[in-house]
Formats: sequence, structure tokens, C-alpha cells
Amino acid sequence: MFHKIKTISFFLLLILILSACKKERINLVWEDIPIPTENFLTDIHFINHNEGYISAGRDWEQGEILSTIDGGITWQNDSIHEFIISGLDADENSTVHFTGFVGTYGNKNNNEWSLYTLSTYRPYDDISVNTRDEIFLVSGEAFNIGSIAKVDGDGNLLSFQDFDHDFEAIDHATPQKITACGYGQIIHSSDAGANWEALPYTGDYFKDIHFPSEDVGYICGFSGSILKTKDGGSTWSFLRDGDKLLVKDKRFNALHFLDEDQGFLVGNNGLCWRTQDGGSHWQVVKNLPDHDYVGVFMLETHAFLIANQGKLLRVEY
Repeated sequence: MFHKIKTISFFLLLILILSACKKERINLVWEDIPIPTENFLTDIHFINHNEGYISAGRDWEQGEILSTIDGGITWQNDSIHEFIISGLDADENSTVHFTGFVGTYGNKNNNEWSLYTLSTYRPYDDISVNTRDEIFLVSGEAFNIGSIAKVDGDGNLLSFQDFDHDFEAIDHATPQKITACGYGQIIHSSDAGANWEALPYTGDYFKDIHFPSEDVGYICGFSGSILKTKDGGSTWSFLRDGDKLLVKDKRFNALHFLDEDQGFLVGNNGLCWRTQDGGSHWQVVKNLPDHDYVGVFMLETHAFLIANQGKLLRVEY
């Protein structure tokens, strides 16, 4: 009888836990924005409410950058490259910088694109720009090979470090504090990339990172983890631990926050979550197309979602 009571109590507790974890499901107004490419989309970045960029391509075949000057209503081909462009960022002067396969780095100044091929010759996945002369690129191969390169705006390689982890994303909290993440690893620098410390957070393939402020930042993982920092990346806490037994896998790919509280999180099979309170609660956006979303960027009244099937959505919130 005692064992029966224990079993019943366990299942009641499990039901309560699962009920507490149930998220509000919402509908948002969205529209499909036509874009002039059939390539895979990889990243999206706006430098103001009107001017934005999308990177795209296929690994060893072609790369391109699309641009808009009317807030994302219309897009045009802006730059064509030999290999896929995989990451975009901008500096304090709104200069756009990009990176991609086989050591590609470049930028746009006065409406002219410059392209440099670095001697490191790595498949760079992401880029984070502090200033024009402090630009960090991360790469990952075969899940256990990664690197971080520091370059300046003229394509000069300033430093290069190899790691035994695949890196997918990097972002600055401050000029000194930088965090990178990837396959089962998060690393942090508090001295502008001179030294890196491996942080004790594993168990997921960490896909994206974003700091909306100098203190607060977020990371998402492909198994469903969401992490948050309040000290610029030195320490993190799990808002959702995708490695836990009773936590359902969610294929998160990317996130972006308008400020410390408001953010979007996207992933495979039409996955889109929204938070308005810094990740304490999430709403599931249930009425979007069943695409594999790989990037998101928030503006004040709407967000743009990109999917690797060459799809761009404008979502009002």
C-alpha cells in the first residue's frame, strides 16, 4: 500500500510539473517577404530601422548579401561572392562587416564592398565587431575543431587561436567582455580576447548568443537549452536545460533581443518563442509556416525571421 501511494504521488507530482511548464500559445500577424535568392539564408542584421542586410549562399558554390533601405519591404542583391557568407555584424559607425567560408572577411564602406581572404583559411560561422579594428571571427569543423581569429577592418590578421571545440557564435557584451559558444562549450574573455576561459556549461550544441546590454545576454542550444547571464558573460544560469531528462528537445537555432526583456527565439519546424520578461516566461507563436528558422532580428514593432529554405518573414508583435 505504501509503495502504491508513493507511485501515485510521483505521477501527480509529474503532472503538476508538466502543467506548470505548459506555455501560452499565441498567434501573431505575419507576412511572407519576397527576396531575390534561392540560396540558403544564414544571418540577418539591421543597422537602423531602414537599412538591413541578409547573408546567404551554398558552402562551396556561391555567397551573397542582400540589402534593404526601406525597412525590409523590398530587398535586392548587393554583393556576390565565391563562397557562402555566414555571419553579419556592424561597428559603431554603422559599417557592415561579414564573414564566411575559407577565411572570408569583408566590409562595406561608402557603398563599396571590400573582400579579404585570410591566411587561416577556415570556414568562419559568425562575426562580432567591437570597433573597426577589433573584429572577431569564429569557426567550427567536425564538432571538435574550432578557432577564433581577430582581424582589423583592412583584413589584417591580428591574432589566431585554435581550440578543441566547434564554435558557432560569438558576441561582445563590452569591448573587454566577449563570449563564444558551440558544440558542448561556452568560453569567455574578460580582456578583449587575449585570454579565454572555458565555462562549466555543457550538454548542448550551443547555436547562438546575443547581448542586448552590457550585463544581460542569452544563449540557445540545439537540444533546447536557454541560458542567461547578468554579469556580461562571466557566469550563466539555465532558464531551460535541454539536457535534463524531463525537458523536451527543442531545435533552437537563433535568438535576438530588443532589450534586456523582449526577445524572440527560433528554430526548426516552425519553432518561434517570444518573451517579454527576460526569459522568465515564454509564449509559443503557433501560426507561422513550418520552416527551419535560422535567424531573427527584432525592431521596435516587428521582427524578421529567416529560414534556410530561402524564406523571409516579417512578424508583428
